[in-house]
Amino acid sequence: MCQSSGRVIVREGMIRCIVTPSVGERGSMNRSSDVRVGRYPVGMIRCCARMNHGGVTRARSLWGLLGTLAFAWSAAAAGLQFGSALEHSAWAVRGDNQACVLEHAVPVYGTGRFRHEAGADRTFGLVSDDLRFDVGTLIVAAEPPPWRPHLAGSRLADLKYQGDGIAVDAAVASRMLTSLTRGYDVQLSGPLQHSVSGRVRVRLSATRFEPAYREFVACEAQLLPASFAQIERLRITYASGGFVVPASLTQKLERISVYVGADPTVTRVYVDGHTDHRGLARDNVSMSRKRAEMVTRYLVATGVPDDMIVTRYHGSKYPAVPNTNERNRGLNRRTTVRLTKEPIVEAIATVPALDAQASP
Repeated sequence: MCQSSGRVIVREGMIRCIVTPSVGERGSMNRSSDVRVGRYPVGMIRCCARMNHGGVTRARSLWGLLGTLAFAWSAAAAGLQFGSALEHSAWAVRGDNQACVLEHAVPVYGTGRFRHEAGADRTFGLVSDDLRFDVGTLIVAAEPPPWRPHLAGSRLADLKYQGDGIAVDAAVASRMLTSLTRGYDVQLSGPLQHSVSGRVRVRLSATRFEPAYREFVACEAQLLPASFAQIERLRITYASGGFVVPASLTQKLERISVYVGADPTVTRVYVDGHTDHRGLARDNVSMSRKRAEMVTRYLVATGVPDDMIVTRYHGSKYPAVPNTNERNRGLNRRTTVRLTKEPIVEAIATVPALDAQASP
């Protein structure tokens, strides 16, 4: 319970708490203290201000005045600083076998978000309605927490900010996560918009990071080996007269099987065999059938339900490119595998357009 009355002044990045002694306290001199906004968690400041709301005067702690805005933010020549109080620092994890996300809420500012998608590397981004950074160089640094000021910080990376969002690649994201696991806060700082020398500082607190990070790593362990976009289409090409799946592509077919088994939204797997224009039409149809059925057998053997696969063979009817040279003919001797999550019209006429979009 605050026994003294007083007032709080916020000016030029400082909070001045002027406390008037209560009845019974020695002396009559007012006591004042300055606290730089952003230097210490608000919960550590023990001064009170008497606020007047609708004519009702009551004592409130500075904690009550500033609420959950730890560090708070200050607009001054020094710029803006955002971060979370020790007692309110929180990390949250969410995800599935497609993607895992590790987030830290930064009061007033937004969210710091580590993300790991299936088949990709870890990344980091700042999510905010107003990033407040001006175009220029952003510094990513590991900073000691407020209670360990004797430790030295380190510069993790310099980023070029062009005004189109803040995204950090896998290498820098890894260094950031390593620093947080070691108990260091991570700060991103850069030039402030509409300011000559001011800077924006966004700080990610290491407080309560460790248990959330363990949960994040556990989520990563169950990620699929690839995303849907990575395995949605596959094209297998052959030497003239060949129909056996090349050893270099069997791993990709296995990844398709794993994905289909883990994603119930995949409804069909289309396998289409093709040849170049050389030879008799009936021989080309027979060869395209061998190619398609060989791929289908491999998919079934590695776990794809037989009734999910639609196997088709077209001979030389639908070339992907003109058969004008050996290179193009090699591209037309192919089997395509395509996954779909929506029913499509069963029509052979659709095959050329679909195959033209197939990725090698």
